[in-house]
Amino acid sequence: MGTSPGTVLGSPFTRLRPLAASALFATALGCAHGDGTSTGPNHRSVHRLLSAVMEKPTARFPQSRTDLELDGKGPHSNPHVVGGGETPSLRLQGRHARLYGDNAATQGFSVDNGVLLEIFTGNGKLYSSVVVGMVEALILNHSPVDNLGRMAFRFDPGEVDITPKLPEQAAFSIRATALDLSGVGRVSDVYLVMENTPARATPERSLRNE
Repeated sequence: MGTSPGTVLGSPFTRLRPLAASALFATALGCAHGDGTSTGPNHRSVHRLLSAVMEKPTARFPQSRTDLELDGKGPHSNPHVVGGGETPSLRLQGRHARLYGDNAATQGFSVDNGVLLEIFTGNGKLYSSVVVGMVEALILNHSPVDNLGRMAFRFDPGEVDITPKLPEQAAFSIRATALDLSGVGRVSDVYLVMENTPARATPERSLRNE
């Protein structure tokens, strides 16, 4: 099975301020940053979080997140970075925020092993963090990261709803990092779509069916 705070990616990133580090992080990885469209408050807003990276052996992803580790896996279990990106400053404004594999919100997305989502408020403070995918017991700066959704490598269009993890009123930005644990790593395009739509039913599936 393969299976954008200060200390972000380790030296030389560790001495950078949070927003500066995340900007350099996205640039260094060659991924989309703030690639989106918006039609104004309470309308549909689309932002690319991650650009697709083809499957490669873990050794082909030399960069790791030194502030992350897997609980119980020892001090050197830092996940490898497959790709990353960050949104501009956003506001929820009563909309639902879900993840898709395309900007038309018609496709799902896939990742091996998972996507870490870090939500920052306007002052650069970490508001919340979650991981989506086949990752268990992830630790960020000595604090556990919640899993969002089922444990899987593939997700249906809009299946992953991150609305509960976002501030209802305050401005925020989202930093996405695709992580690989071992074997091989990959990720498809991942888009954040915010729109006024009712909650979607979650498909009934086994937690480990993929």
